Amino acid sequence: MLRIIETKILRLTHELVICLPGFMMMMMYALDEPSTDNSDLVRKAEEILDRTEEIVGTSCFYGEIWKTMLRSSSCCMQAIKYLNRKIPRSP
Repeated sequence: MLRIIETKILRLTHELVICLPGFMMMMMYALDEPSTDNSDLVRKAEEILDRTEEIVGTSCFYGEIWKTMLRSSSCCMQAIKYLNRKIPRSP
């Protein structure tokens, strides 16, 4: 499924903004707790999210993550863990 996202959906570039709410929710589910079985899947999902940020812009990207957390409590934990890894800590 992630291969389809890479080859078809990320090629939408600016049209991706229109479907970003649903797309972001889907990607949060792909970031489920990493284990030895699905660590490659999580790594690939993070690469797709990084590419998505490049396409839609940082402000829009992180804003949509916060909106996803508000819309769906089942996505909150994955989103928090993702944000914890991505947002730089102050010294």
